[in-house]
Amino acid sequence: MRFLHVLGAVAWLRGQLTVSTFELPLVRRHLRPADRADLMRSLGLRLGRVTVVALVPLQVATEVALAWHQGLTLASLAEPGYGRLLAG
Repeated sequence: MRFLHVLGAVAWLRGQLTVSTFELPLVRRHLRPADRADLMRSLGLRLGRVTVVALVPLQVATEVALAWHQGLTLASLAEPGYGRLLAG
């Protein structure tokens, strides 16, 4: 479960870093501003869809499963220590 959680986080971060460090500089160098805006908008929308449909639900589901596996309940969020740290 932890592996899926980390894999989802890596995929999410990789998408953002790829756009900002590799694609954006190339697009700035080789395309006119109007074409650049259209391309970056479509890339952003595509990455946003993948993030909302797949990566965020994967992160939430795996984190809930990891918390459940550790014995964390909603009631334990009110207890001192780990619960308050997570709730705060």
